[in-house]
Amino acid sequence: MKDFPLKHVSIRVPWHDAGWAGTVCHKPHLNGACAKLKGITANKDDLAEQQIAGQSLDEIPCEKWPCCVEERATFMAPFEITVIKRHALAKKSPDQYGHFVETPQRFPAFSAGILPFRWMMKGNLADYQELYELDLDDSREPELGYDTNWVHEAQNQTALLNSFAAHIRREDSLCLFYAKHVPFVEGVGRILIGVGRVKAVGGLTEYSRSREGMRGMVWERPLQHSIRPNGQDGFLMPYAELLKIAEQDQSIDLAPYVAHAPAEQWEEFSYASELVCHDAAISALLSIENALGRIETDFGIATEWQRQWLHDELIRLWKVRGPFPGLGAVLKAFGLSRGIFVAHHLQQRVGDNADPWPEVDLAFSNPGKLPQELRRDLKELATTWKSLSSPRRAWLRLLSRFELTAEQAEILYDETARAKVGWGESDRNLINNPYRIYEISRQDPRGIELLTVDRGVFPEDVVRLKHPLEQPSQLESSLDFRRVRAFTIQALENAAAAGHTLQFAGSLAEEIRNGKTQPKCLVTADILAAVAPKMEPEVMAIVSGDQVALQLKRYETIRELVRKQVVGRVGGQRHVVALNWSKLIEEKFGSPGDPQERAAQQEKASALLELAESRFSVLIGPAGAGKTSVLGFLCSAKAIKDDGLLLLAPTGKARVRMQELASGAGIRAQTIAQFLLQQGRYDALTGRYHVSDKPKATGFGTVIVDESSMLTEDMLGALFDAVQGVKRFILVGDPAQLPPIGAGRPFVDIVSKLKPANIETRFPRIAPGYAELTIERRQIGSERPDLRLARWFGAVSPAAGEDDVLSAEDETYSALRFVSWSTPEDFKEKLISVLAEELNLTDPHDQRGFNKTLGAITYQNNDYFNSTRDGKPGAVAKIESWQILSPIRGMTFGVSDINRQIHECYRANLVEFASRERNRVIPKPAGDERIVYGDKVINLTNHRRDGKRVYPRDGAIGYLANGEIGIIVGQWKTPKMTMKPNIIKVEFASQPGFTYDFYANDFKEEGDAALELAYALTVHKAQGSQFGLVILVLPEGHPIISRELIYTALTRHQDRVVVMYQGQLSRLKEFASPHRSETARRRTNLLTECKMLEFPQAKGSIFLQDGLIHRTSKGLAVRSKSELLIAEALHSHSIPFEYEKPLSIGGKTRYPDFTIEDDISGRIIYWEHLGMLDREDYRSSWAKKLKWYNESGILPVATANIGAPVLVTTEDSAELGLDMAVVTKIIREVCGG
Repeated sequence: MKDFPLKHVSIRVPWHDAGWAGTVCHKPHLNGACAKLKGITANKDDLAEQQIAGQSLDEIPCEKWPCCVEERATFMAPFEITVIKRHALAKKSPDQYGHFVETPQRFPAFSAGILPFRWMMKGNLADYQELYELDLDDSREPELGYDTNWVHEAQNQTALLNSFAAHIRREDSLCLFYAKHVPFVEGVGRILIGVGRVKAVGGLTEYSRSREGMRGMVWERPLQHSIRPNGQDGFLMPYAELLKIAEQDQSIDLAPYVAHAPAEQWEEFSYASELVCHDAAISALLSIENALGRIETDFGIATEWQRQWLHDELIRLWKVRGPFPGLGAVLKAFGLSRGIFVAHHLQQRVGDNADPWPEVDLAFSNPGKLPQELRRDLKELATTWKSLSSPRRAWLRLLSRFELTAEQAEILYDETARAKVGWGESDRNLINNPYRIYEISRQDPRGIELLTVDRGVFPEDVVRLKHPLEQPSQLESSLDFRRVRAFTIQALENAAAAGHTLQFAGSLAEEIRNGKTQPKCLVTADILAAVAPKMEPEVMAIVSGDQVALQLKRYETIRELVRKQVVGRVGGQRHVVALNWSKLIEEKFGSPGDPQERAAQQEKASALLELAESRFSVLIGPAGAGKTSVLGFLCSAKAIKDDGLLLLAPTGKARVRMQELASGAGIRAQTIAQFLLQQGRYDALTGRYHVSDKPKATGFGTVIVDESSMLTEDMLGALFDAVQGVKRFILVGDPAQLPPIGAGRPFVDIVSKLKPANIETRFPRIAPGYAELTIERRQIGSERPDLRLARWFGAVSPAAGEDDVLSAEDETYSALRFVSWSTPEDFKEKLISVLAEELNLTDPHDQRGFNKTLGAITYQNNDYFNSTRDGKPGAVAKIESWQILSPIRGMTFGVSDINRQIHECYRANLVEFASRERNRVIPKPAGDERIVYGDKVINLTNHRRDGKRVYPRDGAIGYLANGEIGIIVGQWKTPKMTMKPNIIKVEFASQPGFTYDFYANDFKEEGDAALELAYALTVHKAQGSQFGLVILVLPEGHPIISRELIYTALTRHQDRVVVMYQGQLSRLKEFASPHRSETARRRTNLLTECKMLEFPQAKGSIFLQDGLIHRTSKGLAVRSKSELLIAEALHSHSIPFEYEKPLSIGGKTRYPDFTIEDDISGRIIYWEHLGMLDREDYRSSWAKKLKWYNESGILPVATANIGAPVLVTTEDSAELGLDMAVVTKIIREVCGG
């Protein structure tokens, strides 16, 4: 066998709540994380597993073992396990594979199967043959009569499986166990579970046969490892201990204590088992070390010996890695087809941690010194090698210090290849500063990660001191400016992904110091401040007060662009549009029948006037306030239409609403990504929005963007950059909704800039460039309890009497229902019960009734999900009639587990129907979630899907936006179809009448699937959509929950919302506090200086943006400017108070604005500030609360008994606002100030 380079191995395991020790999970029915693996989701039987929960497998008959045994869930079992292997095609293709019979395979104690799926993919056969010169022959593969992704011929299988295993050395190779899904981390990842040493690698097992026929190998083979429960040579991460701590305090975010596999080597931790290079192993160990350090510091869990083990292994790995791990890739890029093997041979010749480059020169000079099989191309390329200039040799030598893929090496090899992919930089510049390799390629998925560059340029001392980098690349210090700038850029990119467009030097330095690199980059705030001016043009320094902040250049560019467009336009010459908006509104809606309707029409007319005349404006307001109606009037005006309309939205559903505005105008609304893709300012491959020198679009007099709270700074900057000749920009949305996923909060920043200081006391709320609608009229609306509940979490302060809704769990509202739950088991049971009740199902397992809620039609005992055809509505017409929302993906109450629970309860028959081999009339279940005909699904990426993949082609957009929701309406096999159905046809609610085709390759196991189940969605994914019924799931105290998240969730329904809350309903009020704002936490300087205010908490402090929140001088966050003035007046008179302290009387809990307990007199004073009493609904709400106060014995001062608690009130005046003279008088006369 060939001598293959030493590698390590990654092994995927499912999540297990009992430590993978050869037992069934303690609570298998709650382990939804494991069920996200395709091999488990199809076979997991929660009821059967509950019967044997916690039992050891050596006490259970193998036929009762849970299916996770096949997915390596027993790698810590202290006993031998024999697993019965069954050939996957024995039943599917009996003619070719029916002779394969059950084959036992032995797994020793403390072992796991290694299963290299990627190596067994037929499409990779040629690549492995070329790379390793294996005895592979595609012509040996059998003809099966259908397409297959896999290698089937035994000789090919053996060559691939043995070459994979040949890279793994006992005692030298590490085995890194990881899970793709764990319940305490959101989304799909590569979570490191444990690390040990390879002790032995077993041989291959051949499938037993009942007769002569094709041979076949079991792809899996056992690997024994060194991890033991009380051992000292490897360990498991202490996640079990962390979960126990988090169960006692659900506000703990466990994400910072998790070790992740390196992002720069993502594919080396994929495909069940894969070879891991030294760089990836080093990065993984550093990630584990960082996590263990935080765990010990914050929770006191001892990790000293584990970190010492990691330290020793890291030293060993650095020596084995050596100074030139990329030599093979560089030689291959130079032209040596066997470059990887040549480099390995030369490195072995010189030994560990030695320089192989002198041997490279010798090999080209005298190829005969190499074994015969390695000499290919050396003689032919010798002349080229010898003629390389010194700078060129220096470049190749530098490249070989980085552990590159073959593709990366080919791109970096010369300037032409780099320029072609947009990495334009000369060899000389990159030699002068090797960190530029990261900087120029960081936006490209093929780019070189910073840690890859850093390990090559500044490795550990054991390598660096023996093999110093040549000048001018060489670094004298870990704080070399080039290194500091690169790590600063990376930290700023990470911050942008988290929402921040700048970082102060102190927090930036802390993040860099805590990075997963070795040696550490121990930068300080002073160092960053000193070198910041030199970081241009990549990084810009900003002086903010007495602090220095740093910002990526692109956000300075966007800031200048946005300021010019917003500030310049609002201050520019106004348009004249001679229309009587009030008359047009009255003609459509009729004369107002009550004062509130009169006020609603008045503010709409005022808003239309401002939108039409201003060169830039925002239109804001809560759901149901009439923003769509206002836009409808504007877009139908001839003067506006004749100038040209461009209607945009971030989501597919919001695009549909915009399209309705353009009805009859010959205009097609688009998603922002769709429009910017056409203008060369959106990269569909990376999802990146950017400015460009390409031509700008013209012909649009008015540009309107709906759901503008979802815009990132990159999106808005790209949009402003993409158009010219625009007369008016209008951004529409609700600033109280969730901030965008990505950098900044531009809509909120613009609204804050344009909003007048006294806006709370104005009516209508109109100012230059600013129009706010305040009166909710949806379904004759603002008195609706669901809207009153939402106001607690919105931008507008709730009325004084609206706190009644926070204790309404025993009351019945047609639009609002509260359901409490306690444990995960309780949640699962109540969810199905709530669904049955709300969807009017006959019982909790009424599958036919459930199908009908999704638009199914029953015919001859079959449920059909028809597409829209010939004017007849299809199933998709009902797809938005109901929706479950959750803030998270993981855990039992997260989106993934809820979708799985619903699928098992209501779709089991269809899954079984789709899984049949004979007489199958619908496509097979697709992907990890087993998606089938009739499933409600969501599209996950912005992408073109045109040509043959959409029907009918005529009139089709041929484009799908991230977040579009649809239903699977085909294929259904008809008598005319000769092939089994294999195309999943989806009709989306945003594009009725068109079906889009999806195929098996849209559901790759290791890649992101194109579709996901959508019975439950995250609140983020639901933004921009509306549903008839919403069932909102709220776990108690989860750190991801913010006031914007709850507000967004509570404004997604049209008819009814059911709030399923954990714990006490009163806890919900905590998230209504202003300091729970996610938007205000973001650090940006788009239109104003970034000034963060400190708000002390029980555990540390939080920092929120000044101007977006009202903060007293004592650090208290309050809801309105008037409450701020009252609080400061109380402070100035040394009157202690509590803000919104719960007051429970007679089973009801209310929240007075200020509660003052006078220690001298013993009197309790409840102070309510009453805003917007000019509105009838607010007056009515206050009247009810005032009655409750009176009935509870809390009376105004003038009528209260001596010593009894008293009520005082203040009001805002529309003309003067809050009268501070009245406030001072109350403090002196009532509060003793």
